[in-house]
Amino acid sequence: MINLKELIKLRTMKYRESPKKKHEKRMQMETPHFTNVMIPHTPPHENDSRQTLNELKYLQTIETDSDFIKEHDDVPKVFKQLLEHHDSLTTKASKVMDTLVDESRKFIYKLKYHYNRPRPYQVAQFYGMDLNGVELNSMKTPSYPSGHATQGYLVAEVLKGMLPHLGMELDALAEDIAFSRIVAKAHYPSDKDFGKKVARIIYQSFGKSLKEDINIPVNVGDTILTGRFKNKKVKVKSIGKDEHGMPTVNGKKVVTFRMPKLKELVERIDYLDTAQQIVKQQGLKSRVKFGKGPNKADYDWKKDIIYLRPNYATMKDFLITIYHEIDHAKDRKKFGAKTYEKKYQRAGDIAVNQGKDFHDDNYYEEKAERYGKKMAALHMRKIK
Repeated sequence: MINLKELIKLRTMKYRESPKKKHEKRMQMETPHFTNVMIPHTPPHENDSRQTLNELKYLQTIETDSDFIKEHDDVPKVFKQLLEHHDSLTTKASKVMDTLVDESRKFIYKLKYHYNRPRPYQVAQFYGMDLNGVELNSMKTPSYPSGHATQGYLVAEVLKGMLPHLGMELDALAEDIAFSRIVAKAHYPSDKDFGKKVARIIYQSFGKSLKEDINIPVNVGDTILTGRFKNKKVKVKSIGKDEHGMPTVNGKKVVTFRMPKLKELVERIDYLDTAQQIVKQQGLKSRVKFGKGPNKADYDWKKDIIYLRPNYATMKDFLITIYHEIDHAKDRKKFGAKTYEKKYQRAGDIAVNQGKDFHDDNYYEEKAERYGKKMAALHMRKIK
């Protein structure tokens, strides 16, 4: 039973009383590439709120993955590795990334010390909860917003303007960076969400001086694939820039597109055979069948059967779907059918308690979707 004195202590808990000197200097630094940054007041949940307690319970359901956390700890480094892999790392791109990460710290630190939200482990200790988190040198600031999430989303957004054909992979990497901080138990999910909002606001004020040389690998007369599923053929008639200095094609903003380099396999591909091969390559014995339903696929965890649909809009859509279900099958294999059911149910209940959807906001569904997008991108590169 928590008494009034303890409740007041919890309510008024801060990360620390005052900023470190080096952080104070950061908050006073010049940011020549950002102008008129106005971030609305958006306070975090109170330490003693039901929302914060639910977020802590959610963190307890997540397995700690030290390798995943360390791989995504250095934001500029992981983006540069991605660009190097695609032979797209230029001096210009490297300069943009370093500038974004360096100058964005001013706004991130100001917000962190303004709200001074304690880290999850600090509040968890009050409740006697063990989060089993990972301690990192990059966790020496208040919790809200997540700096890694803010910088990851910001860098991805700017790079998509420079390299729109890598849009899907840049978005996936930003999500992995943000989620790695949740896996480390360094942040609440709401820290990550606010970081994404902050990134969007900072992006809008990003100066044109670093954008003015941005070019896209497309010429007038080329045909690109656009639309929700990147399968709509559009002939390039004009190339320009919007008010923020970002590229446009035919007068419309270019965020992501793909060149029709891949042989279009969608219409005639034998999805069943391909899915069975992928399942086998993943070291699983799950059966794959065709089934009906409103979802793109379903996984029967009791019988270990993946039910696909006969048709998918694109090859990418199919690959994301099959790898999504494979992630569920891997969890079933890891935990056992009954334990997996309990973990999934618990994660769904936590989502509902937070006012979210049992299925769509379930930790295991979110994890499977990230895995699906990541593996689909790798698979598509192999096809190329």
